[in-house]
Amino acid sequence: MGRHPAVAHGSVPNRRTRTVAIWHTIGVNAPSCIQVIACCAAALFMGYDARASRPRADGEYRPGAPVSRGATEFSEEIGMAAEKLPGLSTRPASEICPPAGLGDQAAALLARERDASEALAQLIEQDDLAAAIRFLAHALPKADAVWWACEAARVTQRDDEPEANTRALEAARTWVIEPGENTRRSAQQAAEAADPRSPCALAALAAFFADGSMAPPDAPDLPAPDHLTGTMAATAVMLAAATGDPQEIEARQRQFLDHGIQLARG
Repeated sequence: MGRHPAVAHGSVPNRRTRTVAIWHTIGVNAPSCIQVIACCAAALFMGYDARASRPRADGEYRPGAPVSRGATEFSEEIGMAAEKLPGLSTRPASEICPPAGLGDQAAALLARERDASEALAQLIEQDDLAAAIRFLAHALPKADAVWWACEAARVTQRDDEPEANTRALEAARTWVIEPGENTRRSAQQAAEAADPRSPCALAALAAFFADGSMAPPDAPDLPAPDHLTGTMAATAVMLAAATGDPQEIEARQRQFLDHGIQLARG
């Protein structure tokens, strides 16, 4: 896997007993810790109703203005999402984002709208920010989606953030900057050691699921479903937006959407 031109720049409690039945339902018979974390993240995703750094042609990472920790305002450019965003998938909108977790209105919109940029603009216009975040996380290239999750997690880190969560965030960022099997597996290990409810752990999971096999290195390949990176990234962004004052959740969602749209501009 080549270098992606994007952005410069305590142990997990045993939850297997509570999740084995869920994984059996979808055909996984022996869930590992990483699958358990992903299951928890998927459950959170289902329950939840800035400036980005820019790629360079030479492949080097150059920082843009990072998302501000205290900001609740968002750029007026979020209202310009109807422009053609070159960084989004060219697939029909209905094929980009799985309908699970979307409301009926958002699912219907994606079913009839083919262009990803137009679909995103309409979701934002309808103030369905949760659906817009989910859609954008799946429409971005995987490395950009992981970086978006990283930035959202970074902004909302506490001063007393557990070290394991910080290591998971750094592992995810490292995979974006230097993608490969070693950095991907490092993201997996860091996610397993972090709090599965943390946006940091979810960002690391998004990196792990982006390529390669979910199975241990010495086991037969078990490719991750294509949508898992988007699901983990969207959940990380949603959880980050829900951190702090509940009255500011919508403002943070808009702030993070603004950041994601900047990434989509390429």
